[in-house]
Amino acid sequence: MNHTLSMHSDYIVFVDESGDHSLTSIDKAYPLFVLCFCIVQKTAYTDVIIPCIKQLKFDRFGHDCVVLHEIDVRRKRGAFSKLGKEARETFLDALTQIIADVPMTVATVVIDKR
Repeated sequence: MNHTLSMHSDYIVFVDESGDHSLTSIDKAYPLFVLCFCIVQKTAYTDVIIPCIKQLKFDRFGHDCVVLHEIDVRRKRGAFSKLGKEARETFLDALTQIIADVPMTVATVVIDKR
C-alpha cells in the first residue's frame, strides 16, 4: 500500500486577534484577548467569496484594488474617507451579507486577562 502524506487541505483558515496579549499590562477598558479563526472550504473561497468581494469593490469604488482593512473602514481612511454615511452603511451591509452567506466554521477563544 502506498500512503502519501499531503500537506494540502481543502480548507483555508483566516485568523485575527483583538486586544493585547500581555498579562502584565491589562487595559481595564478592554481586559480581553481574543483569537478568532474562520475556516472556509477553498472552493467557497474561490467560487463565492472572491467574486462577491471583487464585485462589491467594483460597484462601490470602480476597481478592485481597495484593501478591506477594518481600521481603515472604521476610521474612514483611504478609499473609505470618500464614502458618506449612507454609502458607508450600504457598503458595510453588503459586506456583512457576503460574510453571512458563506458557509464557514468560526472558532473563537476569549481570554479574560483579569
